[in-house]
Amino acid sequence: MSDETELAPSAYRLLRDERMKRSLLMIPLMAGVMAAALAIPAAAPRALATDRSIANLQDYLAGHPEAAAELRTDPQMIDDPRFIAQHPELRSYLAGHPTVSIEFKAHPYRFMKRVESD
Repeated sequence: MSDETELAPSAYRLLRDERMKRSLLMIPLMAGVMAAALAIPAAAPRALATDRSIANLQDYLAGHPEAAAELRTDPQMIDDPRFIAQHPELRSYLAGHPTVSIEFKAHPYRFMKRVESD
């Protein structure tokens, strides 16, 4: 027999009631954790640039060596309105592929690798 069943009935009920209270306290806590976990992706959507969009930007940079050289020097320029205004094709491409500029700033070498080897 377990130690719990050897307790006096009142002590057993007290122990059982304490366990029940702890279990009931866990329900709102777990609900809060689940709600927070579900809210995170909605609050910060982050999709990676596809291989095709990387290849498209590499094609653009291969055909525009000045823009490639400037971005190689300072990848943050991909968000500079003056730089983008000087390159309308790049502006329209980035408008249709918003994750590309995020990926470019984080991993410029992925985009420049093919341009540098040409």
